Amino acid sequence: MSHQLEKVCAFYADFSYAGLSQLPEIYTQDCIFRDPVQEVIGLDNLTRYFERMSASLNYCRFVFHSRIQQEDLAFLGWTMRYSHPRLKKGADLMLNGVTELRFTDGKVQSHYDHYDLGAMLYEHLPVMGSLIKLVKSKVA
Repeated sequence: MSHQLEKVCAFYADFSYAGLSQLPEIYTQDCIFRDPVQEVIGLDNLTRYFERMSASLNYCRFVFHSRIQQEDLAFLGWTMRYSHPRLKKGADLMLNGVTELRFTDGKVQSHYDHYDLGAMLYEHLPVMGSLIKLVKSKVA
C-alpha cells in the first residue's frame, strides 16, 4: 500500500477539526469529493465542508477493513463510528461504506464515498426512523 493511502487512512482514523490542517498534504487543489450528501469541488470548499461537518459531530472515527490499490486507483472498505448530538441523543452509531480514491501526483484528486444515507441519518430520526424501519420490514 502506498504512503499516500496510509496518510488518507490515518487522517480519517480520527476525523476531527484539529486534523483539517493536513488536507493540503492529502488532496489536490482541484479535488472532487462526493458523498450521498453533496459534491464538493476544490480544496477550499472541501475544507469548509469538513469544518461544518466536524463542528456538528461529537466524534467520528473510521476503521478500515479492506484496502485495495492498483496504480492511481484505490478502494477502502470501512466502518465509521460517530456520534451526533441530535441523533439518538448522541449515542455511538456505526455505518459501513466504501471509498473510491483516484490519485494524481501523489494526492487525492477524486474521492467518492458510497454508503447508505438512510442508515447514517434518516433511520436515527424519531419519526422518519420508525417509518423507514416499517418500510424495510414490508419490503423484506
